[in-house]
Amino acid sequence: MAKIIGHLEFTMSKRLKDWSVIDVVHSVTYPTLLVSAPQDEMWEPAVRPFFLHIPEVSVR
Repeated sequence: MAKIIGHLEFTMSKRLKDWSVIDVVHSVTYPTLLVSAPQDEMWEPAVRPFFLHIPEVSVR
């Protein structure tokens, strides 16, 4: 990945390191389009919990 875009733009640190919304995404009440591709910075294992826990999700 670093060869394509250089260093990562975002790093987790201190307060946000252990923060997550996964335990509340089940409360999303609108149909949701989840977009993910192999070249994205947010790659498939990071997107999977959103797919599993948002009730009306479509994936492209």
